[in-house]
Amino acid sequence: MPGFWENSDLGKGLFDLGRNLIRDMNTAKIKEPSSLSRRDFVNLASKASASVVTGVTAAPKNVTPMRDSKKSFEDAGTQAAMQAASATELPNIDEYRTHAASLPKLSVIALTRCGFGPTPEAIADFESMGVTDEERLSNWLDKQLNPDSIADADCDARIQAAGFTTPGKTLRQAWQQYADASSNTRRQPVVELERLNFMRAAHSNKQLFEVLVDFWHNHFNIYGWGTYIDAVFMNWDEQVIRKNALGNFREFIEDMTKHTAMLYYLDNYTNTSAGFNENFARELFELHSMGAENYYGVIPRDEVPRYADGTPRGYVDADVYDAAECFTGWTVNDRGEFGDYGDFLYRNDHHSQGEKRILQQVIPAFGGESDGYKVLDIVAYHPGTARYVSRKLCRRLIMDNPPESLVRQIADVFMANKDEPDQLKRVIRAVIMSDEFRSTFGEKVKRPYEMAVSAFRATAAEWPFDLESSDGNRVLDYLESTGQGLFRHPTPDGYPDVKEDWLSTNPIMSIWRLMIYVVDDSNNDIRNLRIEETTPSSVRSAAGLVDYWVDRILGRSLPAGEREALVDFMADGRSESMDTLWDSNSDVGRRLRYMVGLILMSPTNFLR
Repeated sequence: MPGFWENSDLGKGLFDLGRNLIRDMNTAKIKEPSSLSRRDFVNLASKASASVVTGVTAAPKNVTPMRDSKKSFEDAGTQAAMQAASATELPNIDEYRTHAASLPKLSVIALTRCGFGPTPEAIADFESMGVTDEERLSNWLDKQLNPDSIADADCDARIQAAGFTTPGKTLRQAWQQYADASSNTRRQPVVELERLNFMRAAHSNKQLFEVLVDFWHNHFNIYGWGTYIDAVFMNWDEQVIRKNALGNFREFIEDMTKHTAMLYYLDNYTNTSAGFNENFARELFELHSMGAENYYGVIPRDEVPRYADGTPRGYVDADVYDAAECFTGWTVNDRGEFGDYGDFLYRNDHHSQGEKRILQQVIPAFGGESDGYKVLDIVAYHPGTARYVSRKLCRRLIMDNPPESLVRQIADVFMANKDEPDQLKRVIRAVIMSDEFRSTFGEKVKRPYEMAVSAFRATAAEWPFDLESSDGNRVLDYLESTGQGLFRHPTPDGYPDVKEDWLSTNPIMSIWRLMIYVVDDSNNDIRNLRIEETTPSSVRSAAGLVDYWVDRILGRSLPAGEREALVDFMADGRSESMDTLWDSNSDVGRRLRYMVGLILMSPTNFLR
């Protein structure tokens, strides 16, 4: 048999679960519940295990009935897993939303959508912040929106112990130290940032801030592993993303536009009067500010519909072309006559000096560097930008398809505070304090990064992420295989943020591979996920163990079918109320670990 099943505890545990269900179905000893959740849950676990073992997409049509021998058990388990893996459709996650009789506690909603998952400590902290739900949410939000005031000693100590050396460098320092170094040394800033941001997401008390950092990294997406970009990517994170995540949008897009990483990524460093390059200008309109929803194509500018004040409702290609001219001469001080410092350089001799027109606003000739700043003013203060950015924030923090009434409400806050230094903080507060935020759950799914980090948070993982750690490297390798490696999206649109893009076979299979690895991995026989060590000794029965870990991981209950499958698995043929002796019987202790792995892979754990 493949080595995974012989050597992996979780693999054997998944086989056990498959064996019991195969036996039951083949001998008709139980009636399949009317809800699909139990069957689908088992299929999900089977597909995960099969993908790790075989990678086979075709499977035998019939499943051999179970016999008592180990080989028969393994053969039957393998066939069942392969058969499940070959199914043409995965279970519909939407079905699982219908099982919830009511919304989770508001603390769970907030920590799941405005953080990387609840922990018992985080829930208790939230619940202590007031008498009513609205009071608790408001007080928690005030704290989270002021991240500098939040004590974070544990996370800081972990980062310090990791021994990173690239944080805190100025742009010039990073450029001069890394830009011309060997490829491994040049990439050290982005390699360290990948680990640093994962650690912050998993361990920081500044959960909302880390969610917003991830959001803005995708909104202003840059592939962080490109030549020269990698050398300055830590500075991009610190001086563009983190500096502006709760600040003013107009200041944000100026810092973004002038940073070396963006100048290289979208090629504006090559944009001159002798040869226009429109890459950056187009993405500034389409992705960073107004959005493709406000694009009117190639029609004449005079035919674009107007607001009552005469402002065009959107942009056309002619606006993009003129904006590209406005940004000519915006380049990098790179190995030229002005030095080799790697920071922003404006070259007037490379600038197109003619008159330009952006959204019907005339930019006079010979404006020089100010032409680009005027473009940034125009797009930052346009109502279409307010709607587009507000929609994306509502999508990230509430639901995939937010109602237009909510988007308009948030866009009004965006526009009313366009000159305020904390504009984005006020916008985000309006999103989270909305009625829709409190009354919605399960309209989004966790993406792979969120699945991984939430697993670490829920299980109090003690995972090494220093540069020499093979365990940390493996986690990040598995995360990359899901299609959501950090800073690895190659195109400027960033990772998608709707469930349809993450519920296909490949990302789900890859997430399960990651979950299997983290549950079963050990360092010198010491488990990095401390499941046995953190289970209270007073919790003894199979049902009690399932309920404890479901509450700890999810902060809410499971649908009955999923819970029943887990209890059956944990009881292993015994009464669900009997003492399992999990802390004195190593076989039962391992079963506990596999059971936790199955919760992490359950459909309910995908919901946000």
